Formats: sequence, structure tokens, C-alpha cells
Amino acid sequence: MIPPLLVKVFCQAPDKTSPQVYPRQSSASTTESRLALSLVRGRHIAAASAAEGYSCEFGSIKYFLLCSIGGIVSCGSTHTSVVPLDLVKCRLQVNAEKYKNIINGFKITIAEEGMKGLARGWAPTLLGYSTQGAGKFGLYEVFKIKYHHLVGEEFGYHYRTFIYLAASASAEFFADIGLCPFEAIKVKMQTSDGFASTMREAVPKMIAQEGNGVFFKSLVPLWMRQIPYTMVKFTCFERTLELLYQYVVPKPRSQCTKAEQLVVTFAAGYIAGVFCAVVSHPADTLVSKMNQAKGSSAGDIIKNIGFAGLWKGLGLRIVMIGTLTGLQWFVYDAFKAGMFSSFLTKAFCQAPENKSCDVPQRGLVQSLVAGRQIAAASVAEGDSCEFASPKYFALCGAAGILSCGITHTAIVPLDLVKCRIQVDPDKYKNIITGFRVTIKEDGIRGLGKGWAPTFYGYSAQGLCKFGLYEVFKVVYTDLLGEENAYLYRTWVYLAASASAEFFADIALSPMEAAKVKIQTTTGYANTLREVVPKMYAEEGLHSFYKSLVPLWMRQIPYTMMKFACFERTVELLYKHVVPKPRADCSKGEQLVVTFAAGYIAGVFCAVVSHPADTVVSKLNQDKGSTAIEAAKKLGMVGLWKGLTPRIIMIGTLTALQWFIYDAFKVTMRMPRPPPGEMPESLRLKLEAAAAQGEPQ
Repeated sequence: MIPPLLVKVFCQAPDKTSPQVYPRQSSASTTESRLALSLVRGRHIAAASAAEGYSCEFGSIKYFLLCSIGGIVSCGSTHTSVVPLDLVKCRLQVNAEKYKNIINGFKITIAEEGMKGLARGWAPTLLGYSTQGAGKFGLYEVFKIKYHHLVGEEFGYHYRTFIYLAASASAEFFADIGLCPFEAIKVKMQTSDGFASTMREAVPKMIAQEGNGVFFKSLVPLWMRQIPYTMVKFTCFERTLELLYQYVVPKPRSQCTKAEQLVVTFAAGYIAGVFCAVVSHPADTLVSKMNQAKGSSAGDIIKNIGFAGLWKGLGLRIVMIGTLTGLQWFVYDAFKAGMFSSFLTKAFCQAPENKSCDVPQRGLVQSLVAGRQIAAASVAEGDSCEFASPKYFALCGAAGILSCGITHTAIVPLDLVKCRIQVDPDKYKNIITGFRVTIKEDGIRGLGKGWAPTFYGYSAQGLCKFGLYEVFKVVYTDLLGEENAYLYRTWVYLAASASAEFFADIALSPMEAAKVKIQTTTGYANTLREVVPKMYAEEGLHSFYKSLVPLWMRQIPYTMMKFACFERTVELLYKHVVPKPRADCSKGEQLVVTFAAGYIAGVFCAVVSHPADTVVSKLNQDKGSTAIEAAKKLGMVGLWKGLTPRIIMIGTLTALQWFIYDAFKVTMRMPRPPPGEMPESLRLKLEAAAAQGEPQ
């Protein structure tokens, strides 16, 4: 189930002044309006509640035209934004020997054509999928209403799944006729080396070689790909949305704000996208191969590549189509709700009365202080900055630099031995042997190998990790509101820490790659100045980011555990272990609690992130290897090599980081909200419910 946070994350006071493009339920007496009512009762388009001020009547010509424009914006923008991913996916499908996997595909493309080459085919993509979007979404709304009218209101409700399937298939049939010529041009440009760089160059060449028929020769495979895809896309989306509102969302759709509904829209769209990718992938491979190979038929291609070949690039396409479908529904629904102009302002500002965005918000500060949970001293007079001000976040970032930079650099010897155990367990059998062999071969000085990239990399990571964690925590808490922030505070910690770590790892990745290369490749380089040009000369810029995905796999679960476990452990320690209230503890006593909670969190962190850590070490040692190849080579047992020293290392590291971070806050006289206190409004509600005998 999707956690309640995802549903509530964009909570705002309902804005009745924002106009909606079209009504989704109405009290009008026309046939279309009665149809709209029955659809709303038995259906579940992600929609804002009906309100006055709509720009057109449901089911009118203007309504369908606006739906088509929404489809243009939705499909045109999203497909164009993933052109680099689509290009590599197509090349994986048509030339699996050259483009072995996604990382290798990007690497070869950039090496041969530069960064500009990743955008090849953007023009036909934009024009083709804008045309398709207009037909797909616009005609879907037309056919849905017509088919519903044909079967009648009651049958329309009971058999609504069949209506979604029929309407989406009918719409996609016509939409693909508009898409097909542009799809042919796009695939030809992307998969035929040296054929053409621009659409203007590709079109006359294709006509000269195969005539006008070249633009429609893959129409049948395109229907085979797109019609099942669209049927699943619309039907799965509609029914998933229905189920989310029925079983997951904690309040009726009519009580959800526009932003909350858009979150549900994206979730349902992503789920639908995964199914779409699977059912349509074999046909997608055929389309790519047919537009690459001159004069080939679908039967010839299937015989040539076999059943297994039809599924090449599926993993990449699931990621691409899942994201793409989720974004398309989000953009489409946002367009319909007329929210493009106000969404970003409403998402990050709490100003229900005057609709202004003045930062910092005192209401935000007070709600956090009342119901939040940082291990902290109370806010008191003499603080050096206002809570949630730019200076406050800047100081949190500075504390993160000290916290992560100092601690990670201090344990470089332990990290070095841990990495060597992971990548060469035959030579470095355990932690004692690892230290002994390292000192014997490199001397005591060798234990400090890799300190420079460690210091710079983890300082940059600490800046983003702690600074952005405080930012996201404030933003998510404000979006949820005071009571929900207290009830779902664990989800706030998880979401805020994951968001912060995503950006922190982008800053860390180059230095982590350099560090591991220095530490695990004997004789390769001894200093940061020496290793960087060598790595760049051998593998280009890619060498510094090839382990970014495994790094996310390692660091994001680690950081989510680190922050959420720490926050809740602090809360439990003050509640059940510390013999006096936190307010009566001195700053020194509070820092002892901070260290204890940090160490407990660190142990859990080490366990959940260790397999990915091993893969990161192996990837940055072996030139040209992928995460899957590294994992297969290591095996299940190998993925857990070096866990004991890492538990010791990460437990100590995490405890020290929180200690330094909190000590910095104390030293700088920063405001630090108290641990968990139930908001007064929520306490009164629960007491009233208890008095009336209602379940809490």
C-alpha cells in the first residue's frame, strides 16, 4: 500500500478561486451531465471536486478540444524529455552486440557523438507524440462518453472496465496513424549510424530509398505495441485510481485538495505504466527493428532475433514507461484542473488567506515546534538565527560538512580495509589480516590512502544531506499540516532524508569513485591529483558517475534508516530511558543521548546498505563492469563480506556525526525544536472522541 504520506504530502486548504478547465460532475439535466454524474459515481478520474467557474460544459466541443490540448502537453513534453533514454533503449533493441546494457549504451553514444548525440530524434519525437497525445486523450474522452451513452447508465457503470478498454483502443487506433510517420523518422535517425542528424535531412533520404510507404510500413506493429499499451494505460489507471481512493486514501476524493488528487494521479499512472511496458515491449522491439532494417517484415525479424530478443531492454523500458506514464497523467490532470499557474506556489507556501508566498512563515515555524521531533535543546532567547530561515539552513549545511567530512576522514584506515575485503577476499580474509597485509605492503602511511577524496566527497555530501534534510523536513511538515505531521512523522523523516540523499549522492559520486580506485587498485595512484586525470583518460566523465545508481541504492536506504531511526530512538530514549524530562537535561546530557541514539541508528544503517556498498566498491575497482555483473561475480555470500568492520565503522561514524552535528547547533546557538509533543488540537480531538466512545 502507498503510505498515507504520499496522499497527504500536498495538503493545502482548498482553493476555490482557482478556475478549473472542465467540470467532472454536474447537476445539469442534459444527457451528457447525467452521464457525467454516473461516470463520477462509478469511475474515478483523478479530479478536483466540482465547483463553479468551469471554462466549458462537460462533453461539449470545447471540452474535447481542451482534452486534446492537454494530451499534446502531456505526451509531447514527457516523451521529448526522455529522448536520451529512448535513444539508448532503441539501440539496445536493434544492436545488442554493440550496446550491451544501459550504462554501456550511454557510454558508447557519448564517446561517438558527444552529449549532443543523446538528443538525436527530439524533433520527430516532439511532433509525433504531440500529435498522438491529441488523438489519444481527446478521442478517449469522446469514445468513453459515446460508448457509455450507447450501453446506458447502469450498464455503463457495471461494465465500465470494458468501456475504458474499448474507448482507449478506438482512440489509439487513430492516434497511431498520426504518430507513425514521425516514429519511423525518429527510429531511423536514432538507430542507423550516419543516416541523418536532423528531421529535415532524414525525410527526403527515406523517401528516396523506399518511397512514401516507408513512413507507414511499421503501422501494424505500432498498433500491436500502442493499442495494448494504451488499453492497459487507461484501464489500469482508471481502476487503480478507483482502488486507491477506496482502500488507501484516508478520506473521500471530494474532500481531497487538487494537489492531493494529483499525487494519487501520479501513483496510479506509474502503476499503470509498469503494466503498459510489459504488455507492449515485444511489439516495441519489432517497431525499432523494422525501422532500422530496410525491407524486413515482422515475421523475418521475429525469426532472426528469437523470443528472447523480443524482450531486450525491458528493464530500461519499465523504468522509462512507468515514469513517463505517471508524469503524463499528472501533467494531463494538472492541465485539466488549471493548476499550472498555481501549483508550485501552493505546494511550497502556506498562505491560505492572502495567497502570498512570504518566507519564512511563522505559522510553519510554530507547527514544527509544536509537533516535531529533532533531538534538540529547547528554543530559547539568544538564538543566533530564526528557525527555518536561510541562515538556519546554511548553518545546518555547515554542520553537515563538519559532521560527515571529519568523521569519514577519521576512519579512512577502516574504510580502506573494508573496501579491500570486499573486492579481494582471497587476499584480505578478515579485518585483522587486512590491516596486517596493508601495513606490510604500504606501511603505516598506506592506511591513509584515499583521505583527500574522502574528505572532499563526504564534506559535499554532508552539506547536502543535513542541510537539505532540514529543508525537506520543514517543507513536508508544512504541506502535511501540524496534526498530520505528528501522526505521520516517521514518513516525514523517511521522505525528507531520501530526498536530501538523492542530491547528496550526486555531489559524492565523483570523489567516491576516486577514493575506491585509489584504495583498491594496487599501484594505480596515490593521490587525488594523480587519480582523476587517469580515470578521465581511461573511461571519460562516465567513470565518476558509473556507480551513481548503486550509490543511491546504498546511501538512500542508509540515510532513510539513519535519520528516521535516530529521530524515533531519541524520542523513545527520552520517553522510557532518560530518568528526567528532556527539558531538565543539560546540553551535555542531551548530547550523550544524541550519541547513543546515533550509534543504534548506525548499526541498522550498516546492515540495510551493506550489499549495495560492496557492489559500489567492486564497480569502482573493475573497469567496464556493471552492477549486475559485479553482484553475480560476488554471489550472495560475497555481498556481505566486510559487514563486521562496517557495523563497527558505521555505528561509530553515525553516532559521531549526530554528536558533532548537534554540538555545532549548540555552539552556534541555533534554535532546535523539542522532541515529540502531540499538538494541542489533536489532543483535544482524541479526548472528545474518547468521551463519545468513538474508536481512536
